[in-house]
Amino acid sequence: MRLNKAELEYLIDYVEGSVRNGRYYVSNIEKLVTKNKDGSIRKNSYMDYQVAEGWAEDLKFFEPLLDKLKAIKPTDD
Repeated sequence: MRLNKAELEYLIDYVEGSVRNGRYYVSNIEKLVTKNKDGSIRKNSYMDYQVAEGWAEDLKFFEPLLDKLKAIKPTDD
C-alpha cells in the first residue's frame, strides 16, 4: 500500500486520537462510571467497565498500528 503525505498524516492523527482516547478511558474508568450511593453502577451511566475492557482490546490493535504507520515513508504524489 502506498500513501501520500497527506493521507499518511491523516491516518496517523486518527490512530493517535484513538490511542489517546483509549488510554484515557482505560486509566480513568473509576472516575467516569456513575455510581449509586450503594456503589452499584447507575443504569443510565454512559460509561461502564465493559467500555474500558473494549478500549483495552482496541489498544492492542491501535498501538502497534500506530508504530507501523509512523515507520511508513510517504510517496511523493
